[in-house]
Amino acid sequence: METPVVLVHGLAGSTPWWRETEAALAARHIVHLVDLPGYGAERRAAFELADAPDGLAERIMPLGRRVLAADAARAGPRTLLRTSRALLRVDVVAELAAIRAPTLLVWGERDPLIPATATSRFADAIPAAQIELIAEARHVPMVERPQEFARLLSEFLG
Repeated sequence: METPVVLVHGLAGSTPWWRETEAALAARHIVHLVDLPGYGAERRAAFELADAPDGLAERIMPLGRRVLAADAARAGPRTLLRTSRALLRVDVVAELAAIRAPTLLVWGERDPLIPATATSRFADAIPAAQIELIAEARHVPMVERPQEFARLLSEFLG
């Protein structure tokens, strides 16, 4: 029986981040990709990085790979700001506690958007959570360190 796997991107991301991971998992797992509100396909179709103001691209590019810049540009500064503010205001611990599936939280050790120091708060809230930090990775460890990410995920899925 194929084990279902749900992959959720980080802030300013989208499901294309998971293409390599999805392909690697498809033979043994049913893979579900989730786009967080405001970051999904509707934004990808409506906005190209080339249309983004150069100042926005310059601020985002140092955060990681080009895919992060493209997704952030597609989402737009309003969505990024709204989402960031909501993350700081809203306590999601009660909602996370409802997750009953084994959960792997993979974080870039150098994530500038949501620091690795925040991982314990998320992991403590999810009953069956495990944290893995990827050294030298930033906000998109599945793109920045795909082999390390794949190794961790394979070990987790057993």
